[in-house]
Amino acid sequence: MIVRAVRDALLSHGWEGEAADAAATGLESWTHHLKGLTPEQIESLLRAAPRFGIDLLTGPDWAVLTGTRSRLSSLARSWSLPPELHELIVSLGTALPADPAPLWRAGDTVFDLSKPVVVERLPPTVSSGAEGEGSRTGGLLITARSAETAIDDITSALDQALTVGVDSETIAIDPGWAPPLDRFRRFGRPILCTLDDPVRAALARLAGAQIFVTSVPDTIRRALDLVEHA
Repeated sequence: MIVRAVRDALLSHGWEGEAADAAATGLESWTHHLKGLTPEQIESLLRAAPRFGIDLLTGPDWAVLTGTRSRLSSLARSWSLPPELHELIVSLGTALPADPAPLWRAGDTVFDLSKPVVVERLPPTVSSGAEGEGSRTGGLLITARSAETAIDDITSALDQALTVGVDSETIAIDPGWAPPLDRFRRFGRPILCTLDDPVRAALARLAGAQIFVTSVPDTIRRALDLVEHA
């Protein structure tokens, strides 16, 4: 919601869409909880965080970093930090979310994700899992076994899919109803939700879902339209 509000404000002042999107995304705030740190790492973070405009809370062996995505990215890309922070900033950079995919290809259908997509059923080329059952040029839907294992399931399936050469534009992920969905943005893939409840659909959209599969498309479209114009 905050990213969209910033984007809309910039558009109202004459910014172009792509520039407004990039600036709004860069201003999005993220928090990272780091554990198992050494005293040397904590001391180095205390010196480095203010240089990058990042808020920092620390304890004996932990730290909580909070800042905009652009500032955290600058920290993660810095090569001027002391050696004890090198492994830490690599992990930080890996954890930062990728840019959301602008489209998803499933067979001959290309879904434009600039607006929420509502469909009654997915094209038949879509399969679940990443065992090579789906067409490399079709659509691949990666699903999670449970909310508790979702991150690990999706990470493993994405690695496997990309290793065997699946086109990344054909991949979407379905974490199931496991809020907050925005934690799956780190993968940079469209987030799919299968549900018929318009309230849950609206909440899922606010949390980052982009594709909605439902038996009541008109009801879900009305709910998402209210969210988009709120």
